[in-house]
Amino acid sequence: MNSSRISIVNFHGVGQPSGDIPRDELPYWISVTKFNDIIDLAIKEIALGNKIEFTVDDGNSSDIEIIAPKLAENGLSATFFILTGRLTMSGYLDADAIKKLLDSGMSIGLHGKEHCDWRAVNDTQFYSETIEARHQLEEICQSPIDTVSIPFGAYNKAVIRRLKATGFQKIFTSDGGTSTHYSQICPRTSIRNDMSDGQITDILTGRMSIKRFVKRNVSMFLRRHVV
Repeated sequence: MNSSRISIVNFHGVGQPSGDIPRDELPYWISVTKFNDIIDLAIKEIALGNKIEFTVDDGNSSDIEIIAPKLAENGLSATFFILTGRLTMSGYLDADAIKKLLDSGMSIGLHGKEHCDWRAVNDTQFYSETIEARHQLEEICQSPIDTVSIPFGAYNKAVIRRLKATGFQKIFTSDGGTSTHYSQICPRTSIRNDMSDGQITDILTGRMSIKRFVKRNVSMFLRRHVV
């Protein structure tokens, strides 16, 4: 991988999902064994000079039970993006768990409130999803929240414009491929339970076919500047 490029690997749930997990999120839940294998492989790739960062979406309880301990014991960290609308729900992080993540060296970002498509919300709903949800999270963390990940990776130029106007310093998408430290809009790849070992290796090392690279870049340009 180019030394300036970073592979941002995004997890959701790890282990056995509860019956309350929405059906469309189940493909993004992976087994504990698969998660451990990915982290172990990532450690080897980092030792070889590849730059890899981790993020985690949705605020599932496996964040504090499985993901954070595995990262911390290997000297790694991640940014955990929280849905504030799920803070009081069974199977998800609560305020105390978020504080424990911070105490263990992890970072916290916003994933919204209700896990909805921000392309389809009005100004009042967008305010609730971003401004109000961020204030709630800042109260818990007792520190500014300046990073956000877009639910479903669903965005267009209006969403990006709104998020920039709201003051987020880093905006994480699900475009795949690599990013850089100086990028405000940061592509990442979400791990699914149907991915092969070869696909995982390609994600960690930033490898991508020319055809996919071109398709991805065209899609990103259109969504950020045209659509």
